[in-house]
Amino acid sequence: MCGIAGIYNYQSGEPVSEQVLRSMLDQMAYRGPDDEGVFVAGPIGLGHRRLSILDTSSAGHQPMLSPSKRTVIVHNGEVYNYVELAKRLAASGVALRSRSDTEVILAMYEAMGENCVSDFIGMFAFAIWDQAQRRLCLIRDRLGIKPLYWTHLAGGIAFASEIKALLAIPETERRVEVPTIECFFRLGYVPGDQTMFKGIRKLMPGHFLTIEKGILQIEEYWNLSFQAVEMGDAESRAAQLLDLLKDSVRLHLRSDVPLGVFLSGGLDSSTMVALAKSEVSSSLKTYSVAFDMGRAFDERQYARTVAETFRTEHHEIVLTPKEFQDLLPTFVWHMDEPVSEAPAIQLYCVAKLAANDVKVVLSGEGADELFGGYDIYRYMLILERLRGLGCEKVFRWAKPLAKMFGVHKVEKYLSLGVLTLEERYAGPSMLSPMNWSMMYNREFLDMLNTSSASDFQGLYYMHSRDWDHLSRMLYLDTKMWLPNDLLIKADKMTMAHSLELRVPFLDHRVVEFAANLPSHDKLTMNEVKRILKQAMNGILPEKILSRKKMGFPTPIELMLKGPLLPYVRDLFHEQQANLSKYFRKEWVSQICEARDPTTYVHYDLLWRLVVLAEWHRVFRL
Repeated sequence: MCGIAGIYNYQSGEPVSEQVLRSMLDQMAYRGPDDEGVFVAGPIGLGHRRLSILDTSSAGHQPMLSPSKRTVIVHNGEVYNYVELAKRLAASGVALRSRSDTEVILAMYEAMGENCVSDFIGMFAFAIWDQAQRRLCLIRDRLGIKPLYWTHLAGGIAFASEIKALLAIPETERRVEVPTIECFFRLGYVPGDQTMFKGIRKLMPGHFLTIEKGILQIEEYWNLSFQAVEMGDAESRAAQLLDLLKDSVRLHLRSDVPLGVFLSGGLDSSTMVALAKSEVSSSLKTYSVAFDMGRAFDERQYARTVAETFRTEHHEIVLTPKEFQDLLPTFVWHMDEPVSEAPAIQLYCVAKLAANDVKVVLSGEGADELFGGYDIYRYMLILERLRGLGCEKVFRWAKPLAKMFGVHKVEKYLSLGVLTLEERYAGPSMLSPMNWSMMYNREFLDMLNTSSASDFQGLYYMHSRDWDHLSRMLYLDTKMWLPNDLLIKADKMTMAHSLELRVPFLDHRVVEFAANLPSHDKLTMNEVKRILKQAMNGILPEKILSRKKMGFPTPIELMLKGPLLPYVRDLFHEQQANLSKYFRKEWVSQICEARDPTTYVHYDLLWRLVVLAEWHRVFRL
């Protein structure tokens, strides 16, 4: 796990400034405190900050040149099956100088070009410069576990693991990509290849970018298909899943430094603890976080049950509203662009705790998107069944009554019920249907009318049009919500403490296996993640298998109603000029001042407004 950066002046041919390259690396020094290196050769410059995990000796130093001096690489991430790949290379006569996965990537690339990525099991974002062909290749892993951003320069392009590294380049302007504001407020993040910084883009998961002979091309090398295939009976499928997860965890435990597990006490993190414990001979360290605002926001009893069952060395941290408030600017700074994932702050705190003991942690991230773990999937399927019975007229008739009597959750789903799946479902973080013109000012609305920023999920729904409804939602979330919200949070909050986070559920073999399962293995009207529970039956305590999902619960509504309200008012007053670029002043005041506990306030919307305002302040926009 590291930070990479680079500049390629392929249009102008101007030499790269080593000073600028080092300034880019300085902006993300926490991603790699163990070592630093640069490679500059005329118009190409590559930089690297190293967090030493595999082969911590100087043999793993980057940028790394191949023995032939033909290629040079900077790499962020891990290729977990590097041992098996190294044996294959040795059998073909390739002599390796280190025990580093980076050298294996470089050797595989020289043998196969970018097609080598099809053999990799891991999380990665790397750049390879081929000096013979004058060719630059950027590659990002299949699921988007590791970030990679890029931008056009006057003479070529620049790329980096974090946006703030690109902002360190003198010619990069700090400007807002204004139409993405709407995306952020609908979803809580910006999907696709755009960011909220004008001109700065993401390399999409499962894609590579190449520049050769003055031509820049971006191509997709991996996609996911939900096609149920014959894999035996339910018991056999569960056994196959368990075998795959065991192998994934075995590979993810490869490390030359201490490691632990984030443990919420939910099914996913508990699965990681159980499978990791069976692979390690030494004591396994586990880490949990909670709020001190009641049992609804405290999962420690479940985490302790798992820790006691598997005899882990367990550590806990409790977060107060004041600490949460104090960390908001830090959270926004490390995230680079607004992401309204409030549990990211808990993750930041538990990562800080873990970093005292270990350099690598495992997490249960991704299981909900593979096995249908969110309740909203069930609600969407119920609405689909009711629509099939012709209930749209009932939804329209009942909605005013629900609003009149203040039954707001019912009102929300009645509003959604009149819409098709493509119209109503945009991910777990989507907001209820609302009149957006009540929020935005006229100038911003006119700008949106000339942009296509809001129809981003249409492409994914078109790709999945022949699949069942659950598969379509899981595919959408795997392509949008997972890389642009959950995984970016996971990377940024852990790397802030020089801690490598690994996600064994997102081994692409597990992901593809889950996609090929019948949907009833994942979700029924009575049970979520059905096959995962079946696979872990007899391994995890029944208390864990049968509990309801919580997942780093954050009392954001309670805090915005109470202890955070003075902070919110001060922030909005300070950022009034920036907020007025997009929103009606009356609306901002109304949503901030609603204090009556019987009044329905979109607190998730208020939270998004807080994150956006803090982003403008932190990045001086």
